[in-house]
Amino acid sequence: MTIIAVVLSCVSFTNPVVNADASDPMPSATLVGSKKVVAPGESFTVKYGITSVSSDVYAQDITFEFDPGVMEYLPGSIRSLQEGVIIINEPSTSTPGKLRVLLASLGSQYPITNDAEIVELGFKAADVTQDTEGVIRLTQAIISDSQGEESMLQPASLTIQITVNTELPGDLNGDGKVSIGDLGIMAAHYGKDSSSPDWSKINHADLNKDGKIDIADLAALAKKIVE
Repeated sequence: MTIIAVVLSCVSFTNPVVNADASDPMPSATLVGSKKVVAPGESFTVKYGITSVSSDVYAQDITFEFDPGVMEYLPGSIRSLQEGVIIINEPSTSTPGKLRVLLASLGSQYPITNDAEIVELGFKAADVTQDTEGVIRLTQAIISDSQGEESMLQPASLTIQITVNTELPGDLNGDGKVSIGDLGIMAAHYGKDSSSPDWSKINHADLNKDGKIDIADLAALAKKIVE
């Protein structure tokens, strides 16, 4: 008798493992400044926005905090960047260094969706005498959808460097004195403002730091020349 032995080889099949991060990015606030470095007394703007928000947003309650010894909020400067979204209240300056803003959409056709810049606020650097760093923090941001469901955004912060210029004010051509040559430079750039393409190169002619080169700057420079 012939015995035939049959050997069965067992093969183990393993389903491939897929490593996936099931967690979505956390809804967060954003702060973006028009400038990172400013001079003492110079104005700048800050834009508040949201990112990684999964549901439509119809109302917001946001709080900003900053060092009032380093910068100040410019009353009346806040404006909405989104059509159909309004600022319910002018931020109160009664508490130094703290602003609370309420925002609302004007109907279901104006939700905030996805990533968006929502409002812009104006600030002014203090007249410090040495280089200083200031931080604007969004310490609380509560958003609501159309069903009244509230959620918190991750906070955000923005650092502004205030740099003291030790150069002679009004010496636009860098020759160590204030003279008619400086007036010629200012006159050539008269009428330009912070929206001009070459503003970063000629903003030192904005002597009063109001974001434009105008008659006030000409008068200030003329006074320095005749002193």
